[in-house]
Amino acid sequence: MKLAFFSLPPQIPRFLAIPGGGQGTDAAQPLRFLASEQVLKLFIPRLFPSYRLVDAGNLRLNRDSEVEIAEEAEDLVRSYETALSRRQRGSVIRLVVNHAMPTGLRDLVMRELEMDAQDVYAANWVGYVDFMAVIPLLAELIPAAVKNYPASNLDSNLALKPESNPALNRSVPAPALQFPHFTPALPPRLRDHEGDMFAVMRAGDLLVQHPYQSFDTVIRFFDQAADDPAVLAIKLTLYRTSNDSPIVKALIKAAQNGKAVTALVEVKARFDEEANIRWAKNLEQAGAQVVYGFPALKTHAKLAMVVRREDTPDRANTPRSYVHIGTGNYHPITAKTYTDVSLFSCDPRLTRDATRIFNFIASHIQPEQLELMALSPLTLRQRLLSLIEDEIAQARAGRPAAIWLKLNALVDPEMIAALYRASQAGVDITGVIRGLCCLKPGIKDLSDRIEIRSLVGRFLEHGRIVCFGAGYGLPSAQAKLYISSADWMERNLNRRIEILVPILDETAHRIVMDDIMQHNLRDQAQSWRLQSDGQYRRLAPDDEDAFSCHNYFLGQVF
Repeated sequence: MKLAFFSLPPQIPRFLAIPGGGQGTDAAQPLRFLASEQVLKLFIPRLFPSYRLVDAGNLRLNRDSEVEIAEEAEDLVRSYETALSRRQRGSVIRLVVNHAMPTGLRDLVMRELEMDAQDVYAANWVGYVDFMAVIPLLAELIPAAVKNYPASNLDSNLALKPESNPALNRSVPAPALQFPHFTPALPPRLRDHEGDMFAVMRAGDLLVQHPYQSFDTVIRFFDQAADDPAVLAIKLTLYRTSNDSPIVKALIKAAQNGKAVTALVEVKARFDEEANIRWAKNLEQAGAQVVYGFPALKTHAKLAMVVRREDTPDRANTPRSYVHIGTGNYHPITAKTYTDVSLFSCDPRLTRDATRIFNFIASHIQPEQLELMALSPLTLRQRLLSLIEDEIAQARAGRPAAIWLKLNALVDPEMIAALYRASQAGVDITGVIRGLCCLKPGIKDLSDRIEIRSLVGRFLEHGRIVCFGAGYGLPSAQAKLYISSADWMERNLNRRIEILVPILDETAHRIVMDDIMQHNLRDQAQSWRLQSDGQYRRLAPDDEDAFSCHNYFLGQVF
């Protein structure tokens, strides 16, 4: 008996369409599908013509993908290239097999892979499907199935009844289960200044809300810098970007146009290491300077700066700097589904801080001071703790005291302890924490002034925003307001390059405070409240009219 493993190459579709599934005019529509492993199983006799098939099954492996590099690695890129080549042969840490796989075959696979029984999971067909692969299937299936079908043909689950279309042999999702298409808007101020990003920033800070407002604003910033003969230099941090990144292409063009381009590329961005190394080499070939930062610290900050030669009333050919600061990555694909904010500014205090941060990453020399920003791992934790202590002092003085948080994760023990102290002192704390939260709200005499929600809907909540009432309560035009690249986790505050940036521009402050934060806190349709026992309860599970902040923002005319 022989044992054969087949690895399905990623280049072939996960599902294969079988045409002719119906009758009448729709008979040619590919409304039936087979998974590629099912097709492979059908053709095994052709692959082994002199053998008889005894047993067959499907399996899916998870390997250890951790990449470990010595902190003193002399050539970080070469070390990562070597480590990435080993990732495909990493230890198997989890094995998922289809439930119908015969026991004897499963045991044989376990022995061959040296797997323990506790690391093997039997699942039905759905259990080992990569659901990302279902998206192109739905894109093909749904339009063919539901086009022009009346609502009377929908069942209670908003799926087409099979008998309503002879071309279907099973129900398929109806349009009501799909999010309506929308086109991100351009900020009105951009139109007011005929698309000139630098003119917009000279008129005042610009805050852009993604994905409701287009990420093309960010791309335009780099494209204009690349083509503008007055631009002298461009710098940015690159943590994650797309495979066909228009931003990297703009940097390459800028370098080819003779501008001084410096890219701080993070090769330790998990699962994007290979793409980042490839982009780094392309940038170097174009003449850009590529810096790889610290072996022991990930550069997670989202920061870019453009230096431009301009004439001022006092002097000609004066360098002026412009910055972009974001809560999300320079990634045009995720920017369509992640909620983030972008701040564009030429405030000299911010640009001087950006210069010091770029110098720190490139030269490893700590800045003596930062005027407005806080930088992890140097000052960010201390700045946050100080702001929390200030709110505690406000509460003890009898003044309004409140903190609003919008984060992906709240895990760091020291930060959680500080919030507990604030609650005990009388500070009202409300957090929209999408993912991990180790704080327990609502515990008498510990956290009874803390409310934690998780907002899960059409878009992935990704922006990091923190608000402190500063003696005025929240919301308030006098509140201290910050955006950040950092979640409140030990890794972000201690082992990454992260930034915390105050919002000082009056218009940008109002947008973040009165629009983004207040409507996130108003949300009922997509929000879950964390209970003191660690369980989440949905706020309005059966209310079709419950307020949805995502729908609200989609309906705004920016």
